[in-house]
Amino acid sequence: MLNERNILAPKIINKYIMRRIIFLTLGFFLLLASGCTSTKPDSVFSLQIKIQNPRVGKIILTQEEDISLKKSKFIDEIKPDSEGYFEQGFDLEPHIYTLDFYGEKKVSLAIDRGQNVLVEVDEEDLDNIKVSGSEDTVKLRSYEKFRKESLDRLVISVREKLKASGDTNNTDAEADGLAEIVNYEKHKTELNAFVKENLADSIALYATSLRWEGDDNLPLFENLVSSFKKKHGDLQITKRLKEKIELLKATSVGGKAPPIEMPDKDGNPTKLEPSKAKYTLIDFWASWCGPCRRESKKIANLFKKYDASDFSIYSVSLDDDREKWLEATEKDGRTWESVSSLKGMETAAAFDYAVTAIPAKFLIDTEGKIVAKNLHGTELEEKLKELLSR
Repeated sequence: MLNERNILAPKIINKYIMRRIIFLTLGFFLLLASGCTSTKPDSVFSLQIKIQNPRVGKIILTQEEDISLKKSKFIDEIKPDSEGYFEQGFDLEPHIYTLDFYGEKKVSLAIDRGQNVLVEVDEEDLDNIKVSGSEDTVKLRSYEKFRKESLDRLVISVREKLKASGDTNNTDAEADGLAEIVNYEKHKTELNAFVKENLADSIALYATSLRWEGDDNLPLFENLVSSFKKKHGDLQITKRLKEKIELLKATSVGGKAPPIEMPDKDGNPTKLEPSKAKYTLIDFWASWCGPCRRESKKIANLFKKYDASDFSIYSVSLDDDREKWLEATEKDGRTWESVSSLKGMETAAAFDYAVTAIPAKFLIDTEGKIVAKNLHGTELEEKLKELLSR
């Protein structure tokens, strides 16, 4: 009589062998798939951090959600192992990210899909952090290096000359003050040329949009955003770039001035009211802005020269210190309407008017239509004379 166990044994063994074959085959293909890419499975990019001389403290990864509004989003707290090593894949969109080391040093990263970013840090030398594995971050760093060099050469040099002469806030130093403004325009032209040549469709382009301004530059920015969208589609930063273009269009000559209501020196809400005069100058300034202070005398003379029904001024201070704002207002003879939220460059009105640097000026008519922008010195005086003679 046949033993039942002997009959079943081959079947059991065959099932076991088949399961092992299926398991090993599946494992082989999974291993093969993971070997085809160096990013983690289901991740858009990976981040690897190697720290020499690690110490206790927080390392925070954030996403620059809205650069213009200076809004960032917390992503993760980086926790290296005892040897200072960290590696993780992130299922996040290509974007601008920031690593904050212990609240002492921030490193910006422009990360695209499929990139494997390596950040090498020596805790004893936070000023010399190395980043590799991300072409876009290399481009962002080259842009920042060029920006600082251009700013030092064209703008800071003029500012230092004024400091050395003791004329930093001298309202009579008009020529040197205008030189700083003119050179800042040259600086922006150099930046735009660098962006067009080197960053066209890179993720790093988003970081440069913080300094986009100027009616004449709109075609350039529109072309850049169009090329960016073709390569990257509708990422969050693509949408932000398109929003920036729309904002620049809205605040160009011919556009409608956005409403403003902010506290005056006594804390009273004060609205921008274009209907008060034929032409109103919206003047963005601050006590710490040398060119703004040096222009005060010229603006004050215009304010005294024309009747209130013809010309008025509405100054928006981008100060964050009330005492310094009021002291400069009094010292410079700014007797017209002056308001401030005391939020510095994060003032909402600065964003609404796409102001990235000061002084910034918008001349509007009784309907709030922008008729001229960023006229300084005699240019502003001549434009007013022309308009009011019609």
